[in-house]
Amino acid sequence: MTPEIKRTGGFYHLSWPEWNINVDVSRVYSHSEGPTTAELHFQSMNGAQAIHLARPRVNLLAPRSLKQLADLLDGRMEGPPWETLIEQLAYHVIKMHREGDPACEIDTLGETQRPAFLVHPLLMENRPTILFGAGASVKSYVALLVAIVALLPWTDNPLGLRVAKRADPLYLDWEDDWEEITWRAQAIMRGMQLGSLPFQYRRCYQPLANDLEEVQRLVLAQNIGLVIIDSLGLACGGDLNAPAPTMAFFAALRALKVTALIIAHETKDEARHKTPFGSVYFFNLARSVWRAVKTQEEGADQLVILLKHLKANAGRLEKPLAIEFTFGDASVQVKAVDPRNLSSYAEGLPLPKRIPIMLRGGAMSAPDIAEEVERGENLVRKTLSQLKKKGLVTNLGDGRWGLVTGDM
Repeated sequence: MTPEIKRTGGFYHLSWPEWNINVDVSRVYSHSEGPTTAELHFQSMNGAQAIHLARPRVNLLAPRSLKQLADLLDGRMEGPPWETLIEQLAYHVIKMHREGDPACEIDTLGETQRPAFLVHPLLMENRPTILFGAGASVKSYVALLVAIVALLPWTDNPLGLRVAKRADPLYLDWEDDWEEITWRAQAIMRGMQLGSLPFQYRRCYQPLANDLEEVQRLVLAQNIGLVIIDSLGLACGGDLNAPAPTMAFFAALRALKVTALIIAHETKDEARHKTPFGSVYFFNLARSVWRAVKTQEEGADQLVILLKHLKANAGRLEKPLAIEFTFGDASVQVKAVDPRNLSSYAEGLPLPKRIPIMLRGGAMSAPDIAEEVERGENLVRKTLSQLKKKGLVTNLGDGRWGLVTGDM
């Protein structure tokens, strides 16, 4: 009569199939004065139907409280040996709560695999990835696109993304609503002629750390493999420049033990090297960080998002990706484009690489180049001279420089 137990972080699900009893255990807390309390939700299962029995908060170390709970349940459903079931529940939950994850040995000689991708090259499996950018840079569309790739799984997608296995996504939304996110997902499905396949959505109000048990319950019940956080600021809560809320957010995310794609806004300052808005710990605690940069002409139905990889904890930085979105009245089409054709591609590159890319758009003077790259004119002229010696650029004689090959 030992219970079947599933655990996700601090959430526990115990079941006794022979008695058709399920218990969800959450908000387990060890108080400094001794008691370990938990919220228990008892249900009787009638086929697929769950019948509520009780939802108390009890001290798992107090025999009198456990006996009172057993008497309460016996009055509501005769048959199960409630004192025995509750004693087993208290024993297993306290044991797992105190032990945490078991220690394991690191074998320095044996063969092991590198951390795997769920969706290559964007998402490392079971690790948090941040996608940040300026407002209106369609980050949520990118996130939905990745979710659809993982959900189907869309192995022959036009973006060249490689999906390792199917993963059911959960969209946790602090910014929009179900209608808006559903419309966007349907628009992508229609535009790419993918049919329809539902996935889980939840509108959120509390910081993730305060809402962890309910999210854990959903992750466990729906077998979630990918969580999308939209967006980081509200999911974190508190002062975004303070380390404590940031650490609480990532601790909660770690407890979910799933792949996470976190949408974030970027800093508003004029620094060349943009980062996610808020504490430096956002960048430091994410295992991978991508920046989204939008290119769009005014009034155009198309836009291109350049995805630049800025951080990788488990390997090399990946090459930039570029996705073109075409918006119709009720559909969105996507395709991959060459990122090297985008002016934003050159941002952040060393000057000897950046200047030739800029000159693909036409000849420019040294002062204009210096203004564009926000560097000193003397440094730009020195770099142009070096590129000229390599046969890559030429002085056109009118103060402008152009590429030796290609259009000038």
